[in-house]
Amino acid sequence: MEINLQTITSVIGRLREQFYVHDFEIVNNTLICRYTGEIFYPEDVIIDNIYRFEYNSKPVVLYALSTKSSTQGILFNIYSIFSETDEFMRKVERREEYEASV
Repeated sequence: MEINLQTITSVIGRLREQFYVHDFEIVNNTLICRYTGEIFYPEDVIIDNIYRFEYNSKPVVLYALSTKSSTQGILFNIYSIFSETDEFMRKVERREEYEASV
């Protein structure tokens, strides 16, 4: 389903209200909190929710994540042939089998 940026923004807004306040990125097969600089490995992270979008004909995934240190935040992934994010996230435990397509 093709969506617009307002839909992505509304999902992010709802997650921020639920205390997913940090932004994460994957660097060298580790998850890094952009604000605190904390570094996490797959075993330190739990996927709370997954939201799937399509933007400009490209699949986009938004992960709501929690860490063992109680840091909560979001991670974006735009699918590609090979993605370091895909490789990392395959190793991360899911809190439950919940996915939302928006």
